Amino acid sequence: MALDDPRLSDEAGAWCLPARFDSEASADMTGGDAGVLYRLIRPRDPAERRFDRAMITWRCS
Repeated sequence: MALDDPRLSDEAGAWCLPARFDSEASADMTGGDAGVLYRLIRPRDPAERRFDRAMITWRCS
């Protein structure tokens, strides 16, 4: 799928971000080189108790 494909934008808009975890060196919680961990889920999935469909991704600096 190309980056300019409208289906990609539609799919990205179907997810929400209920949790974000930033690296914190003083708490000894780092992801790579000061990364951020993202928890993503579609809004309908928690209501259906489908937590198996959730995703985790991260970004490093």
